[in-house]
Amino acid sequence: NGVPLRTTDPAPEAKHAPTFQEVFDRYLAEYAPSAMAPSTLDGYRSKLRVHFLERCGPLPVSEAFDISISREVDAALVQAGGSSSTRRNVLLAFRSVAHFAVEAKILATLPAFPELPRRGKRIPSAPPPADVAMLIEAARYAEHRLVFLLAAHAGLRKGEIRGLRCGDVELENDRLIVRQSRYRDHTKATKSGHEREVPLSRQLQAALIAVRVHERPREDAAALTTRGKQWGKDGGYKAL
Repeated sequence: NGVPLRTTDPAPEAKHAPTFQEVFDRYLAEYAPSAMAPSTLDGYRSKLRVHFLERCGPLPVSEAFDISISREVDAALVQAGGSSSTRRNVLLAFRSVAHFAVEAKILATLPAFPELPRRGKRIPSAPPPADVAMLIEAARYAEHRLVFLLAAHAGLRKGEIRGLRCGDVELENDRLIVRQSRYRDHTKATKSGHEREVPLSRQLQAALIAVRVHERPREDAAALTTRGKQWGKDGGYKAL
């Protein structure tokens, strides 16, 4: 009819809604390494894979955080005899992914979650001093005795025992300085972030001399296995 034809713009493509699996992969790559300790990251990764990926990995992320899924997982943990602490940690790992999704602007708001299981306060118990002395005396190897003494006499955590270097031991000053903690191949500051000075007992000083910390390079690990290797993350428990 003489009126020029006008081209129409193509309809905008529907925006891709990422799945929970895609968000989880981004969470591990972009968020978790800088936001948490390596040991916490390992625990969260394991809990999320075991309890959530099979259930909601293919779901759009907006559906994956439906409160019913958290309740299903928690109910399954209760039926399996999971403690309040275990259930709490599993749900906290799931919430951590949701916080990342909001931070990355994948979700507009934080989803609703069920109330976390209550965890009562526990009073730590320690073995009697006589039992500790018997354990130290019964150690067959100098390397094992040193690990037991660093825990019992110096109060070092297991990661701090693995992170202690020969240069952190000052035999001439009757002390050691706790500066770092080691988990698998990751070395970081102590849990508090502070260095601390620990006096040496006579037994601990003798144990350090027995493994020749004063003769080895300063950067070497002070506590090594009987094979001269770094202790694994559960090596101290196995020695015990």
